[in-house]
Amino acid sequence: MTEPASETGQRLLASALGLFAELGYDQTTSQMIADGAGLPVGAVRAEFGGKRELYLSVIKHVHEEEQRLLEHMMAEYTHDAAGIHRLVDQYLDHFVDHPRSAALWMQRRMYDAADLREIEINYSYPQIAAVSELTGDLVRPGVDMELVIWTLVWTVQTFVYGGIPDERGGRSTASDPRAVNRFRRHLHSSIDPLLR
Repeated sequence: MTEPASETGQRLLASALGLFAELGYDQTTSQMIADGAGLPVGAVRAEFGGKRELYLSVIKHVHEEEQRLLEHMMAEYTHDAAGIHRLVDQYLDHFVDHPRSAALWMQRRMYDAADLREIEINYSYPQIAAVSELTGDLVRPGVDMELVIWTLVWTVQTFVYGGIPDERGGRSTASDPRAVNRFRRHLHSSIDPLLR
């Protein structure tokens, strides 16, 4: 999908992404989206056909950003531990730079818009399968590479979405470069024992 051609469509897409990421599809109304874009509620139907179609457009928009990332990652990939580390680093950096995308996927992990099962079928699973196929022979026998990748996906998105609780009751978040670097080291050290 290309960006919506009209300024109205772009404003609605941006508003919807923010609200779907923060509140989820089920708790967001077309009126809220229109209000966030500074437009009448009829604009949602006129531009996209309704809230459901707008949600699917938001998901497709986020997926296409991630697909460009995946293509870039694969182009730079080297078939060794350093290549795996680069994949992980690029994935983490993408979501640090796109926290609303991480939040949107976290909403889906909590069964938001659960009736729209085609989203994972069409978008998530093909990417997971591509990375698993690319990297699967680098892990020790018996390691389920698909689940390793899902674990990394969930972990990265959860870190970006919620941060790391600390001993004072606060959180170290993805807006703190020290927390990101600590988390990056943890990801590397978690992956290394799985490699051949």
